[in-house]
Amino acid sequence: MTINGIDIDFKITKISDAEKFETAIKNLAVNEQKARLKCNDGSLVTALKSSIEVIQIFFVEATGVNVLAGCDDLQFAKETYDRFLAEIEEQKGKYID
Repeated sequence: MTINGIDIDFKITKISDAEKFETAIKNLAVNEQKARLKCNDGSLVTALKSSIEVIQIFFVEATGVNVLAGCDDLQFAKETYDRFLAEIEEQKGKYID
């Protein structure tokens, strides 16, 4: 799988990858809550940074690779996350009934 031009050895059909993915999804809610707590100062910059960091953590936990290293655009980060989920759904559709 290629994400942001980075080749990643990830297939949702591999048990080890599926386990990492499931863990990352579970941790996503916890990390989102932590990010919200950081945003209590009302700063847009803090909110953007925290939201990008949540998605970066997700990718590292799910794939072992920070495909968003240096990212400073929340829209780009979310679109990358959405493309990743779409690719996983496509893989699941091919091999899992």
